[in-house]
Amino acid sequence: MLTSTLNIIRKQFFIYASYFNIVFFFEIIYLMFLLLIAYGKFISIAAGIILSVLLTLQIINLYFKKNINRKIQLFLMDIHLAYSLVFIINFLFYKSGRTGADYFFIILRSAICLFDVVFIIALSDYNNGEETYSARPD
Repeated sequence: MLTSTLNIIRKQFFIYASYFNIVFFFEIIYLMFLLLIAYGKFISIAAGIILSVLLTLQIINLYFKKNINRKIQLFLMDIHLAYSLVFIINFLFYKSGRTGADYFFIILRSAICLFDVVFIIALSDYNNGEETYSARPD
């Protein structure tokens, strides 16, 4: 029974990954704040709109199990995981001027990092619609 439940979850990882991608909109909002400070309102809003549209298309296409979007998702999560780990370590060791938003984003990034690892492993095991678990004996 446990094996069949795990197989169902593995087959639906694209759906879970699609819903999980919604939290990346928080990263876009965070980037918009940084761009607002550095470059102004126009650049911040333009980047927010462009990135939101691209992320929306990524979520839709990943939901429909497009293989190219699986690869894009793996790339995005890999980059995001590396960036977030550096951000978390920096946050833990340097105690300069923190706000409530900093604590919110560090908790959010920590949670996302945990899920990033799970989704990277799960989506890396997926090959053209057929699950391949060659590292695991049958």
